[in-house]
Amino acid sequence: MLNHYIQIINSNIYISGQLLPEQIQIISNTELASFLCLRCTYESGFSSHERLQVESLGIRYSHIPLSPHTLNSELITRTLQMLDILPKPVLISCRTAFRAGFIALLYLSTRHQLSKREIHILQKNFGFDFNTRPPFQKWFDHYLNEENTAISACISSRDSGARSISESY
Repeated sequence: MLNHYIQIINSNIYISGQLLPEQIQIISNTELASFLCLRCTYESGFSSHERLQVESLGIRYSHIPLSPHTLNSELITRTLQMLDILPKPVLISCRTAFRAGFIALLYLSTRHQLSKREIHILQKNFGFDFNTRPPFQKWFDHYLNEENTAISACISSRDSGARSISESY
């Protein structure tokens, strides 16, 4: 843990719940390059000044509102793609760090093609029990299944393309 309100997932991904202005000021003493806010603007406690404060510290700020009601494959993909391009290390933030943990674990699972066992170990180590919030568990499983299906289709397509090329010679 970086401190009591920021949790280090790995050297590139940190997560936190909603940070107070004085806590944001403290992150200027870290090596963070980016900040990804997952809070919806209608949530209680959302700060419209957070972007300005983070950017004034020289940290890139991005905002992708994500809630249990807005979860879908396209939004998850867009969020993971944003993580691909944001300078690292990146802090993912939401109200309680649950959505941030959800996205961090999906990012690690898909980008490192982790096994179900490895994913389960990460969930346990970081204290993320998606079963306590069924929409998140549903989308976590659904997205990983979609990702695995897409990877299998790419491999199958690549292999059959290689076969047809070699057969034509």
